[in-house]
Amino acid sequence: MKRFRKVLVGGWIILLFVCPVATVGNDVDAEEDEQVRILKQQLRFGKIEDRKLAARRLGSLKTDAAFNVLVEGLRDRDEGVRKAVITAVVSFQTPRAVDALNGVFKRCETGTKIYMIRQLSTCKKIGETKVFLLALDDRAQSVQMEAVKHLNKRRDQGDVLDAFLKFMGKTGEEDWTVKGEIAGYVALKPEDDREMQIMAKGLKDRHFRVVFRALSRLQSLEIDSETKLKMALPTRKSEYSSVRGKLVDVLQEIGNDECADALTKMLRLEKSPSNSQKICRALGAIGGERAAKGLSEYILYKDEKIRMAAVTALGEIQNDTSKKSLVRALRDESDGIVKAAIRGLARFESPDVIDNIVRAVPPDASYDVFAEVIAALEVIDHPKSISTLIRMTERGSMAVRTEAVKALGRKKALDAAKPITEQVKKNIGGEGRELRGFLRAAVNALGQIGGPEIEEGLIMLAECTFEDVRTDALHALGDFLTTATTKTLVRALSDESVAVRVAALCSIRKTLSPHAVNAVMKLLGDPDAGVRLAAIETLEEYALPKTASALVQEYDDDKLYRAAVRALSKIDSKKAKKFLLRALSHRDPKVRLDALTGLGLSWAGGDTDVAKGIMEFLEKEGGKNTRTAAIAALGNTGVEEAKTKLKELAGGSVVPDAKAAVQALGRTGDRQLADFLLELLDTARYTVRVEAMRALGDIGNEKAVETLVKLLGERDVTVRRAAVEGLGKFDTEESRKALIESLGDKSTIVIRASMQALVRYRDDAEVREAVIKLMESRSPRVRKEAAKLLPLYVSHDIVPALLAHMKDDGAKDVRAVCLRSLRRLMNRDLGENVDDWQKWWHTERDKPVVELVDAGFREKGYVIDDMSRKKTMGEYLRALTDDNDYIRYNAVNRLRQMTGQAFGFAPDAKDNSKAIRMWNRWWQMNGSSFK
Repeated sequence: MKRFRKVLVGGWIILLFVCPVATVGNDVDAEEDEQVRILKQQLRFGKIEDRKLAARRLGSLKTDAAFNVLVEGLRDRDEGVRKAVITAVVSFQTPRAVDALNGVFKRCETGTKIYMIRQLSTCKKIGETKVFLLALDDRAQSVQMEAVKHLNKRRDQGDVLDAFLKFMGKTGEEDWTVKGEIAGYVALKPEDDREMQIMAKGLKDRHFRVVFRALSRLQSLEIDSETKLKMALPTRKSEYSSVRGKLVDVLQEIGNDECADALTKMLRLEKSPSNSQKICRALGAIGGERAAKGLSEYILYKDEKIRMAAVTALGEIQNDTSKKSLVRALRDESDGIVKAAIRGLARFESPDVIDNIVRAVPPDASYDVFAEVIAALEVIDHPKSISTLIRMTERGSMAVRTEAVKALGRKKALDAAKPITEQVKKNIGGEGRELRGFLRAAVNALGQIGGPEIEEGLIMLAECTFEDVRTDALHALGDFLTTATTKTLVRALSDESVAVRVAALCSIRKTLSPHAVNAVMKLLGDPDAGVRLAAIETLEEYALPKTASALVQEYDDDKLYRAAVRALSKIDSKKAKKFLLRALSHRDPKVRLDALTGLGLSWAGGDTDVAKGIMEFLEKEGGKNTRTAAIAALGNTGVEEAKTKLKELAGGSVVPDAKAAVQALGRTGDRQLADFLLELLDTARYTVRVEAMRALGDIGNEKAVETLVKLLGERDVTVRRAAVEGLGKFDTEESRKALIESLGDKSTIVIRASMQALVRYRDDAEVREAVIKLMESRSPRVRKEAAKLLPLYVSHDIVPALLAHMKDDGAKDVRAVCLRSLRRLMNRDLGENVDDWQKWWHTERDKPVVELVDAGFREKGYVIDDMSRKKTMGEYLRALTDDNDYIRYNAVNRLRQMTGQAFGFAPDAKDNSKAIRMWNRWWQMNGSSFK
């Protein structure tokens, strides 16, 4: 007995634990059953809103008991409650739920049926198509359409296609909407033969809208052209024009010779004018000999609109048949059709059509027809078209001659310069609005043509009776430096028109002829303030000492006074210096800034009086910007007194003054100041220390290198960058090595500064290897920065790295920058496919990068002349406005290399107009030194 005691005790213990658990389980089941019972009562006898709430709660339980209660609820008489029950039943997402709904579908109202279909549309392959197929036979078309909408998405399931085929066989007039929906949803790639049977039934249907939908779908089906054509052609016999019009679209889409034949036959029988025009357009789009022959029959058709459509379509077809037909159409009595024929012949761009076009136009033809002829001649690139346009400038109405002149200008026809000039001679003494238009067109055309031949004509136009013509001509004369042009511009300075005088001054500003200076100075006393201002601005460009006497005067207009300050700031003369020093007391800070700009230029270097005046100004000036400019100007004088004052300011407590003073000390280039600046690195404030690092580089005393190298280890990013910028101005082995090491900095700001500083060593293999290695960095920001600056190194070595990362880099931004850098390095655009770049590079990699860049310019139409630096410089200046950023990038780099100038041009900037003006002015003043 003892041996069973342990067993019995263990059994009692198990019962103690198990029995409560079982009890709890029974309690849960009982609780759920009670909840279902209560909800069942609520669903049966509650108010409508309570019954809806009960349905929703039963749906959330997801138990068999709840489902059974909901199935009973599907028989509820209230449609709102029934919809709530339907939603709850559908939420079970089981075949049983579908069967339950299928059983009550027919007893539901139309709205409830549609609701049930929409709820079941969320189900996926649990038998929901049974309900949809049942709905397809419903009496209500709205129910059928809702069912078809969801069956179309399940055409590959069960008996859907069979049901569709059966429905397509119905003959009821009211079934066309559903049939159209079925036929209009045939699979784009019909792999099931039943789909094609549905399409065939749709195309043969009695109702035109079903046929129209079927044709629309057939047009987009991805089946062979022969089958598509065979299925579509029977519909050409339809009595409905809309069906025949859609058939035209289908045949145009197929676009083979058989379609052209079919369209030609349709055209002969077509009664609808709009369809006839559509057929003509389709034949034109298909093209080919058969289409041209078919259209040629209709260039003499009685309906003008159809003739127009046929002629326009023939213009799209480029073959002998269409050309002959278009020549015949030139004899049409309708101007519109003649113009269409001219446009069509112009597309051939062949000189053999010129005589046909010109002979077909009688002298008394309308202006519109002549304008079309001129447009056609402009398109045809042949000497004959130019000679014909020249003849048109000599006869006919003034309006036609004006259009001919405009066309010659747009063609930049050099041969037209003298004939246009002759016509200007003959007509310049006349009057009238049309003559004014002709003369303005002549000015523009001559300007577009360019060359020395246009000068005579522009000079005549600059002295005609029309003010706006004179103004335009004077502006155009700004490109000439001859004595005749200078005399014309000087005479125009006495013109009674303010606009003319200003235009003459603008052109003088471009040419800067020395013979015009005295005449410009006289205009400083002109009665019009605008003219006086233009005269001052022109003298500013001359920047001649002899103009200082005229500019130094009393001005009662602040705008004129400020312009005079700007002009005198560029002139090296004692009078100019005195005027600028007096301007330092002007109330307008902008005027004071302009004066300081002049006093800080190189011509004021070594001038003790200027330095003294600026120091006196600093004693009383409080404006931050003006003080900074004054300190900069003081440094540029370079005199000892100035240096002493700058050292005082650099060690002072006013931080903006100290920073400006340190910068100014750096610009003096005095190597003796290195010790002072090195002391500042220990004593000055943070921002002043940073400026001192850069200034040490400007001074160039090599004793600073060791200190700057140590600063590369500072925590502060700004300090490290400033140290890099300072080191970049030394050409020593120690600075080079330090800069290479700084490429490993954690900050992209420092890395960028290091890459820019190392450009001076780009021929050094070690430097190139170090910068290329940056493309292996884990940081996308570093790779992006490196890829952006690599074109500066102009080397074959960097191309493989850019190609590799353009193809495989994980960062989208890096790939984009690599593409841009390749475009800039190679000076061309080969698209975004890296394979195209690699193939091209494999072919061209033996050529120096410089040659590839030159080739890129030449491919874009720029004349890079190895024998003429002057001509090449002009082309680079022209390239600054190119649409492509890589052309602008290389153009400005070449200009900087050749001239040593910068002018702030940025290839990526939206507006470089100011920098371009400065480049052009520099070129006008210095271009003569290039050969």
